[in-house]
Amino acid sequence: MERFNALGRGAQIMLVGAVLLLIDLFLPWQDFDVGGIADELGVDASFSGWRGFAGVVLGLLTIVLLAWLIVRLASVDIPLPVSTAMTGALLGTLILIFAVIKILTILGDEATIWAWLGLVLAVVIAVGAFQVVQEAGGVDQLKSEIPSMPAQSA
Repeated sequence: MERFNALGRGAQIMLVGAVLLLIDLFLPWQDFDVGGIADELGVDASFSGWRGFAGVVLGLLTIVLLAWLIVRLASVDIPLPVSTAMTGALLGTLILIFAVIKILTILGDEATIWAWLGLVLAVVIAVGAFQVVQEAGGVDQLKSEIPSMPAQSA
């Protein structure tokens, strides 16, 4: 518990959100009746959040985020070319983008409450990422990490 408390508030939010999102991805995000004769039998099909390109990328990004946060919890120093704030912001933003894409791709296929909960959890992770950035000094601090493009000579 001490190591969890040693993380900043934003990283704590991201960790809890990522664990819940990973669990949610295995629940049925789409649930619909199978057409034809199966209608009389009441057969329906469901697909988890992992279905499709956006779902797989969302799941893999969530696993990467969890791995990165667990490494931080274990106090293992892995040299990355960018700061923890930049890494958190990038992962949180990508998770939110792919969660929105996933929701948009399944809207016509009877999205369940688990799909909407997954989107909410992706927003929670993005809010945690925003807090990580604020704890590190804000967006201006992140901009200073991005190397400027070299000037082209004529």
